Amino acid sequence: MEERACLQRKAHGFTLIELLLALVIVAVLASLAFSSYASYVSKAYNAAAIADILSIEGCIERYYTTAWNFPPDLATAGCTGNDPWGNPYKDLNIQT
Repeated sequence: MEERACLQRKAHGFTLIELLLALVIVAVLASLAFSSYASYVSKAYNAAAIADILSIEGCIERYYTTAWNFPPDLATAGCTGNDPWGNPYKDLNIQT
C-alpha cells in the first residue's frame, strides 16, 4: 500500500533535479544554435562585402575607360554606399 502511495505522489510533477537538467539541456542547445547563427551571419556579411567590392571595381574601371584616369573618389565614379557593417567604402587613390 505504501509503495502505491509513493508512486502516485511521484507522478504528480517533476522534481527540482529534473527541471534543472531540462534547463541545462535547453541552454546547451540554445548556445549551439546561437553560435551557428553568428557564423552564418558573419559569412553572409563577408560575401556581401566581396560582391560590393567587385561592383566598386567595375565602377572604377568604367570611369577609367571613359576619362582615362582614375576617379578622385568613389562618388565621382558613381559608386557610393556602405559595407554590410555600416561603414562607408573608401577609395585609396594611389596616384596622389
